[in-house]
This record gives sequence, C-alpha cells and structure tokens, in this order.
Amino acid sequence: MSGIASMWEPAFADAVARAVEARTSIPLEMEVVRDEAGIESLRPYWDGLVERSATVAPFMRFEWMRLWSHEFRAEYSPCVVVLKDGLGEPQAIAPLMLGRGTRGREHLRVLGFLGGLGHAQGERMDFIVPRGREAELAPLLCSAFRTMRSEWDAVHLAKVPEESPNLPHILFALGNCADDAGVLNRHPCRFMHLPASWEEYEMGMSGAWRSKFRRRWKSMVNEHHAVVGLAGTDVLPTDAMHGLHDLHELNWPCHTSLFTRPEAWSFHQRLAERWVPEGRMVLLTVAIDGRAAAVVMGFVERGEFFQFQHGWDPAYSRLSIGRLAMHASIQHAIARGLCVYDMMPGEFDYKTHLCKDVRHVLDIEAFNPLSLRARIFRSLRGFKRLVPDHKQEEPQTAAGVP
Repeated sequence: MSGIASMWEPAFADAVARAVEARTSIPLEMEVVRDEAGIESLRPYWDGLVERSATVAPFMRFEWMRLWSHEFRAEYSPCVVVLKDGLGEPQAIAPLMLGRGTRGREHLRVLGFLGGLGHAQGERMDFIVPRGREAELAPLLCSAFRTMRSEWDAVHLAKVPEESPNLPHILFALGNCADDAGVLNRHPCRFMHLPASWEEYEMGMSGAWRSKFRRRWKSMVNEHHAVVGLAGTDVLPTDAMHGLHDLHELNWPCHTSLFTRPEAWSFHQRLAERWVPEGRMVLLTVAIDGRAAAVVMGFVERGEFFQFQHGWDPAYSRLSIGRLAMHASIQHAIARGLCVYDMMPGEFDYKTHLCKDVRHVLDIEAFNPLSLRARIFRSLRGFKRLVPDHKQEEPQTAAGVP
C-alpha cells in the first residue's frame, strides 16, 4: 500500500473546486458529536439522510449505530462528524469513532466507522451524504481527518462499497494528510439479482440441480417432517435467536466466531428485539422434531436482502440442511418482491454455488505521519513482510455450509 494523493489529484481537481465553490455559497457548520445525548439528537434526521444516500445498508441505520455505541461504549468513543445548515439541520454525517485497533493494531488509536470495529461489525459502511451532493459535502466531512489528527494514529474505514461516490474523496483527503493511504483489503460480496418467482429461479438452474434440490427438499419435509418458519410469525424471535446461537456454536465452538461472543451476542439480541417486528431483520428457521435444525439471519434494506449469519445442525449434513435453509431464505426474499440477495463479504464454496455475480467492499487504511506509534507499526510491518512465507493473519469465519 502506498501514498495515493498524487494519483487522485488530477481526477478530482474539478470535484474539489466545485466543493470549494459550494462551501462559499451554502454556509455549513461542522460539529463533532462525542456523547450519547448528542447522537440521540440526530435520530430525527439520520435515517432520512441514509435513505437519500447512494449507499444504503442496514449497518448505516441509526438503530444499528446507536445500539452499537451503547454496547461497546467502554472500548470505543463516538466522534460523529455532522454538517449542519443555518437552521441547525444535519445535511451530511460521517459516522466515526475512536478506539484501539484490532489484529496487531491494539497499541494504535484508530479512527474508524461507528459500528465498524470490535466483535460486532457492520459489513457495508459509508459516509451518509445525499446522492448527487458528494462532491460538495464529502470533502467537507473529510476535513475532519486533518482537524482530528492529534487524536488518531491510524484511520481504518472498513467495508466501503467500491462503487461509493464518497470513496474518491475519502482517498484524496487521506492521501493529503496521512501516510500509506490506500486500500488495505478488497473483499468480494457474492450476490444475485432475484427473479420474479421461485419457478423462474429453478428454471435458471440445471436439470441435475433441480432434481437434487427437489429430492433433498422432499426428504427434509416428508421424511424428517421439517417445518419452515419465520420469527415473529411462526416462531418467537427469542427462540429463533437462541436456536441460531446454539447451532452457530455447534459449528464454531468456544467463540471462534465473533458472532457468539458475549458483547456481540447481546448487541444482536437487542437489535432483533427492535428489527424483527419492523421486518428489517429476518430469522428463517427450519425445525425438526420441534427443535431448530437450521436458522438464517438477514436484513432487508431498499429492495435487497443481506444474509448476515446462519447456523445448522451437523447431524443433518447429509441432507445439506444449511443450503436448504438458504434456499428457503431465497424463496422468502422472492416472495417479498426483493430484487437482490447479497451474501456479504467472504469467498466460500456455498456462496459461489448460490451467487455468480460479485461486487466488492474495501478496507481503507492510512497512518498519521506525526505519530511515533504509527511509524513504529509501519516499520515492524515492513520488516515482517520481508520474512519468507509471512502471511497476514485472517479472522476465523465460516468455511462452508454442508
């Protein structure tokens, strides 16, 4: 990863000039919100701005970030950058926080997305800027990188959509005030465009696939007497969540998955209490003999379904209970009239099997040139990369679904 300010400057000189011109014609005041009361004051405006943004994801919603901030307040401090007009109404938001880094960066003070670090992490994050106003407002938000530079050793903005109109402005600003600014990781997100009906979905598959799927589905329903249900309609949300927890632990025991670690689990339970009744969170269950054999958890946002977590009983691996549950989830998304089914970041066999299209999210990183800790970290990392066969440590995640 290398500095990129010079690379982006020619391409965005016009955008910067437009932003400067807009800044003089429309008076805006920048405020950094650092307490829970200040965040709560943004509630009436937050989701409305999200809905007008080019990037819309459940992890950018007020409820996600407010609950996350409360649950992890001992480890991370909010520093939400807000642009307000002359009437005091927010026009754009950079949902940021400060805290210790992870995975070898624990000694660094990191500036990142609110809800983008720790044991519960958003998987698609961005600045909240109304579509079409990015050239005007994103550079103003990005000016906080420099004004807050005494507070951070590194910037780590995780899971920014590659197509985000804010991304060039973020990279340009970091390239001008930090070292080694650029893309640290590029994560594939498998997705599919959903057809109008399940029958159309099946006909898009091979004859061999249809035969195998129908045989397994018939076995699941007729031989194992499985019942497919939805939390809030057929199953209590608390029962569905506990089923998901237990099944997830069967496959990734001893908290090898972040999802079931106590802080993350508490956060997701509280989120389910709010979002299942609203239809924003879906918990699809497959029960056998009255017990959950598979659960799929996902979010619905602006015509898209984001599959977030899952769990299945290994006792039914020969039936491929995990994949059958995912296909039931796809059926549900089609029945709701959704347009896209997104499997979220990560390249695993079950994702490539289900979804052929790919889009990417990026981890952006930069280092404070005035920070001794940042300089030491960069020197040590450079040395490690010279060591033969050195590999970057990866978090433990799901390896597949039988």
